[in-house]
Amino acid sequence: MEVLKVQKGQVVAKKNDKVKEWYFIQEGSVIQKYAFVELELKQNGIVGILENDRFLCDYIAAEDSVLAVFLCESSEDLFYPMILRSGDIF
Repeated sequence: MEVLKVQKGQVVAKKNDKVKEWYFIQEGSVIQKYAFVELELKQNGIVGILENDRFLCDYIAAEDSVLAVFLCESSEDLFYPMILRSGDIF
C-alpha cells in the first residue's frame, strides 16, 4: 500500500484506462464523472472498486485529498495480503 496526496482538480483515474489500482479515500473527496453525471465520493469511498478491466468514469480530486493506493491487477492482489496476515494456507 502506498499513500498518494492529490491536489484539487488532479485526475486520479481516466475513463478507459486499465484498472491497476484501487484508491481508498482517507481524506478529502473525489468526483466520479460519467457523461453529464457527477457523484462525489467522500472519506472511505473506494475509486475503482466497481470497475471491471477498465475505468468507466473519470475520477478527479474535488479538493486536496489523501488516498491509500492498493494494487489490483488480479484477484490475487486482493487476497494474498489477507492470507499473509492470517497465516492460513489453502
